[in-house]
Amino acid sequence: MSVEKIYCIYCGATVEKGATFCPNCGAALTDAKPAPSATEPVSQPVSYQQSSYEQPSVTVVTTPPPPAKTDNSLGTVSMVTGILGLLCMPGILGIVAIITGHIALSRGKNPMAIAGLVLGYISVAGVILYLVLVITLGLWM
Repeated sequence: MSVEKIYCIYCGATVEKGATFCPNCGAALTDAKPAPSATEPVSQPVSYQQSSYEQPSVTVVTTPPPPAKTDNSLGTVSMVTGILGLLCMPGILGIVAIITGHIALSRGKNPMAIAGLVLGYISVAGVILYLVLVITLGLWM
């Protein structure tokens, strides 16, 4: 006794007659066709091929950031305190000129900071030289 076979209309798999769902794809078999006889050609399942989609090309334009504004305020402070350190208060203002000059140079090249550093170092060197001369020659009294 042979069991009559039918084919799933969705995937083409052979299914026993009387089955309600295809064991291969799970589709309902209410419209299933009986198996073809030996003389009938078997139709192959239809395979669908998804068309390829080409992504549109995107051109990214990057603009460089605007140049950073340089802040010369610490360089100016260094130069002014270096000048005042030479003229008025050589020790204290010279040290202030050196400190602010180094901070200004760490933020970028600044000619005023370089001038303030030079004046600050000259001011501090002058104070040290003055103290050495006064102490060694005993001119303080």
